[in-house]
Amino acid sequence: MPSTRRFRGFAVLAAMLLTAAGLTACTVTVEGEAVPADQPPGINVDILAAGESVDIDSDPGATNDFWDDNASNASAPEYEPPPEGEEALTDNPTGVVVDPTTGPVEAVDPESLQDSSAGNPFAAPGLSGQTQGRLYGAFDDQTAYVCSATVVTSAGKNMVATAAHCVYDAFGKRYAQNLQFVPADHNQMEETPFGIWYANTIFAPTEFIEQAEADASGRTAGDGWYYDFAFLSMDANEDGQQIQDVTGGQGLSFGGELDGVLSIGYPAAPPFDGMTQRYCSSSNVADRYTNDYVLSCDMTGGCSGGAWLTKFDSTTGAGYLIGSNSRGGGGQLLSAALGEVALALYNQAGGGA
Repeated sequence: MPSTRRFRGFAVLAAMLLTAAGLTACTVTVEGEAVPADQPPGINVDILAAGESVDIDSDPGATNDFWDDNASNASAPEYEPPPEGEEALTDNPTGVVVDPTTGPVEAVDPESLQDSSAGNPFAAPGLSGQTQGRLYGAFDDQTAYVCSATVVTSAGKNMVATAAHCVYDAFGKRYAQNLQFVPADHNQMEETPFGIWYANTIFAPTEFIEQAEADASGRTAGDGWYYDFAFLSMDANEDGQQIQDVTGGQGLSFGGELDGVLSIGYPAAPPFDGMTQRYCSSSNVADRYTNDYVLSCDMTGGCSGGAWLTKFDSTTGAGYLIGSNSRGGGGQLLSAALGEVALALYNQAGGGA
């Protein structure tokens, strides 16, 4: 069972409130003729207390065939300033903390995390060089896409965290299939130092499934976007190892104090190419606009699902996941904050079992 702790304080609501309307989700559509799996995924959705659990096809051969015939192509996200004065909507903070596999991160030098919004290359020290990676998926036989994701500490040692819109299409109202995750992916699977891993179950919040809306261009609306987080259960590899046994796992914070924020992802829209990890960081990020954290950042489409880490130790590469890249543009990036709903979903997925 992973170690859990509580921070003494909770995140504070920011005075300015933000609605998701007018923002754009930043997944990246992949062009090319997709190769379908041998048989469609067996999706059997049950509405549960925390969210929705969906079993998906995890056939490695079919998934590999699918991605062998696809290459990435991206377009830049759009952004419009949201209206102010909306009623605050939050996933209530719990203060619960799950430590990374390297152990608790105690004191962090404030000078070690300098403000950076340009999306510079990420050096990926220590644990972060193993747990962060690229998520490949598809919503049908013709609509492939790429996102980012993170291995997080869990009792089953098989959990990856990402954004809900990376696994559920809010426009087409459909779940992803052919999901594979590549930790430390470089040059679009030309280098896979920690292997390729296949998802077997999606865990997404009911709030996102029922309330998140998007149009064909990717523009978003609805309160569901304040719950844009999800977890994936991954198959063991051919040697019977779980992904956490190979990569380690980052910690999680379900609504605690912030000690700087580091955002990581694989932006693929110009001026980026999606081939390497990039980052943005701030020593003093705005705590929340409604249920969103907001960070000055120029990363583009493809970074969706990438980790937002607080209390990041630049020597060990360990930190605590507080959310994932959700949507943005115009020099801003947003993340739905993890709280009570996220904690219940994490436990439903077997995180604290």
